[in-house]
Amino acid sequence: MTQRKQLLVDISELVQRDSKTGIQRVVRSILHQFLQLRPSQFAIVPVYAGCDGQLIKASSFVAKFRGSKSVGKPVDQPADLRAGDVYLGLDLTSHMFPLCDAVIRRLQGAGVLICHVVYDLTPLGKKNWHTQHTRDTFAHWFRSIVAASDQLICISRATQREVRDFIKKHNMRRPAKQSITWFHLGCDLSESKPSAGVPTGAVRLLRGLAARPSLLMVSTIEPRKGHLQVIKACDILWRRGVIFNLCIVGKLGWNSKIVDKAIRHHRLFKKRLFWISNASDEYLELLYSKATALLNASEAEGFGLPMVEGARKGIPIIARDIHVNREICGKNATYFRATNAVGLATSLKRWLQAYSEGCLPNSRKISISTWRQSAQQLLRRIENTKQTPIKHVSNQQSRKRKHLSMNEVSRVLVTAFIKLAYATILGRIPGAHEICYHQACVEQDQAYFAQIPALFLGSEERRRMAMREAPTSSSTKRNGRNRH
Repeated sequence: MTQRKQLLVDISELVQRDSKTGIQRVVRSILHQFLQLRPSQFAIVPVYAGCDGQLIKASSFVAKFRGSKSVGKPVDQPADLRAGDVYLGLDLTSHMFPLCDAVIRRLQGAGVLICHVVYDLTPLGKKNWHTQHTRDTFAHWFRSIVAASDQLICISRATQREVRDFIKKHNMRRPAKQSITWFHLGCDLSESKPSAGVPTGAVRLLRGLAARPSLLMVSTIEPRKGHLQVIKACDILWRRGVIFNLCIVGKLGWNSKIVDKAIRHHRLFKKRLFWISNASDEYLELLYSKATALLNASEAEGFGLPMVEGARKGIPIIARDIHVNREICGKNATYFRATNAVGLATSLKRWLQAYSEGCLPNSRKISISTWRQSAQQLLRRIENTKQTPIKHVSNQQSRKRKHLSMNEVSRVLVTAFIKLAYATILGRIPGAHEICYHQACVEQDQAYFAQIPALFLGSEERRRMAMREAPTSSSTKRNGRNRH
């Protein structure tokens, strides 16, 4: 009996922590559906990256994820890679380089087909959208997956087009037969392994939202999401006596101290302006049900998950006029192009007037998918993956190496240090995924690792290296002696 092909679903970040971002919600939802669907063509194997780039079966995490009550905790074992298996980079692991490179090398060496989900290219956009570190690590990760993947699967046609254009514009190296496809995300929170819990005081807030027009924003607070522009626009209308609420749902992201201050110090905070920084999925469902409209002011998105979640509830959509929003909502949303608070205030005033007259686009006409349909669409894309002619490094070739490289030596030292720290502080040896996570954090300091090779050189080798790196003038070369 022939073995089914394995679908190795990489959930490296989710295994470490659920940061409750949009991407994490996608990973959680798709994984949940994969485990329920049990496709006949694949054996679903959730995995995470070990410290040496080896893929480890996430058995203990999956048992907890499924709510298993069996006695004894499953032991995570290395995944058995076979030619013809398919690897799906479902989680975003750009911050874990160079582990992602090590994983790709192992997959290529085993003849595994490689697919990666691409959520967006926002780290390669405006500089103020992400930290420089995020931009650098994402650029490294994207370059690696483009060069190695048999298929890149984007979460919208707009993102697919953006990926193709970026690759072409920058003449990036990629396999000749690589396919770039797309699928759409689901929106039924009940099928996304939802988190539960409603805080005390929620009833009062929900009543307040239902009592008057209430705009709902759902996203992490960061520069590209447009929160500051929205708050200033709403403030203009509030000063004019327009009565409505603005409810922001999302944790504080990077470079958002100005927004944090604008919310907390606003004279109408907790009266007309509300902020829920850590809403469970259960609470978010209630907020959607009481909102008058979903406001999406983001300057760039890969999909726009809150819009389809709001459309499922039938609440009107107000969205910035960008390609992906047009793709998702079509003519069934109200769009704005304002780039400043005054212009947005005018658009919101016009929308509130249309709302009072009952003349708004019907969001129920937006085509939406369930998470099951989304997972099935993704599986169809994966089934059509074809092996691209990428040169693989055979095991025989890898065995010919007799010496460790300096990067490998430094990795061994970091692993030993992490194990020693755990043993000293916690009295136990860490698991492979814990070593992987902490090692990735250490390796982000590139300046430190650049100095490591010199520690293993003798005095003569260091002298020769210094001579090679020392700047020399043309006169020094002609005279054949050093200048003092």
